[in-house]
Amino acid sequence: MYVEIMSWLTDVRDQPQHPARRALDDLLRQLAQDLQHDPSTMERAEQLKARLLLHPGVADGVLSLWGSVQRTVVDALGDPDGPLRTRLAVILADLGDRVVRDADLRDSLERRLSDAVGYVVQTHGREISTLISQTVARWDGDEAARRIELQVGRDLQFIRINGTVVGGLVGLVIHALTQLA
Repeated sequence: MYVEIMSWLTDVRDQPQHPARRALDDLLRQLAQDLQHDPSTMERAEQLKARLLLHPGVADGVLSLWGSVQRTVVDALGDPDGPLRTRLAVILADLGDRVVRDADLRDSLERRLSDAVGYVVQTHGREISTLISQTVARWDGDEAARRIELQVGRDLQFIRINGTVVGGLVGLVIHALTQLA
């Protein structure tokens, strides 16, 4: 019996035109149609959803599933030679190439990022400002300077020199404008 069931399932999987597969496709297509347009199907789906959400085991199951998925993804990303990390690197490299080559995509990404940043600043700006202020207030000035110098290295001297030169030039321009006025 087991061999016959497995053989039948293999046939269904491997043959796109298998009658059972077509029947299941038709059933799912009709269900999707009814869920969008048939009030009684929509109501039954809402009742099922409410019963599922109110069942005490569902929340525990969802949390357990989420924890399991999270651990799996973190473990997979932690493996430098793993298939997930390798595939992700390929996808990101392809996206980077597309962004470099496609001006319309660049413009679209820039607009979307600008909109997203504007939304975040408008919605959460006060919280972000408070977080940054509190974080900076906890910094030790000498320690922060040491870390910045370690990260920036030799370029820090050039940044300081450029800042001094630009600041001096701006000061001269402001002084010249006030003298002319």
